[in-house]
Amino acid sequence: MESNFCRNPVPNEGAKTIWCFIQGGTPRNFWEYCDPVVTKKEKKTEETSSSAYKAIYDESWLGCYKDSGKRDLPNLIRAGYGNPTKCFKMAMDAGYQYVGMQYRGECWGGNSMGKYGKRPDSECNMRCKHDNSRWCGAGWRNNIFKLVKVERKYQAIYGESSVGCYKDSGNRDLPNLIRAGYGNPTKCFKMAMDAGYQYVGMQYRGECWGGNSMGKHGKRPDSECNMRCKHDNSRWCGAGWRNNIFKLVKVERKYQSIYGETEYGCFKDSGRRDLPNLMRAGYGNPSKCFKMAMDAGY
Repeated sequence: MESNFCRNPVPNEGAKTIWCFIQGGTPRNFWEYCDPVVTKKEKKTEETSSSAYKAIYDESWLGCYKDSGKRDLPNLIRAGYGNPTKCFKMAMDAGYQYVGMQYRGECWGGNSMGKYGKRPDSECNMRCKHDNSRWCGAGWRNNIFKLVKVERKYQAIYGESSVGCYKDSGNRDLPNLIRAGYGNPTKCFKMAMDAGYQYVGMQYRGECWGGNSMGKHGKRPDSECNMRCKHDNSRWCGAGWRNNIFKLVKVERKYQSIYGETEYGCFKDSGRRDLPNLMRAGYGNPSKCFKMAMDAGY
């Protein structure tokens, strides 16, 4: 009766697959390479890992990578949880080069990856919570993808230009806080221009900072200014100690006189008053104040 025997490859013989001893062969018994029997489970894993990845935004799949407490991809994108489409879009918008899906859906972004090493694809075996057709890593395992670069095209509100993302500190880069402009770039920029500032910065979802010089703490990658504005989700408003800074257009003040008076500008005062006569009844009302001053012969 015909029967076959197989043995594992021997490294020093240069064999790369299994050998089988064939009895009843022609013209005689012999050894030859043969294909191993593949179980259903192994076949499924093989098919999964070798199948072509279907990109969403032209990203490329790099494989399964180990993670640790000091994250391989350090930036958690909470709103992208369990949804690769949303996760990838937000990561690209934030300027990240890589994105990882972990433990059914955690969405992690960053600009470098792989510091804990690659793992077999079979270890990233959890389906995405909100897209069962895709894989979302496993415990301490990231399915990592290389993203395509998306250029941010800034759309100006008042002709301002985006300078980039800059570091801030307790010794503020832009020293003047405009509280009423919080979270609203349109309002913030208008108030900063009206105040005569050359630069304005949006920080931590909406803090509005103005000044006439900037950059003393250094420039940072755009990806570090990754928080949307609180009252305008279409725009970026820095992050913790990170300013999205803009160069404002100069607005010339055109003074409209009431009684033909001329505006001289802004001057410093002191306890020994530059203008010594206080007209209390004219408080807060330029028309009344100017009329009283003219009547008094000033």
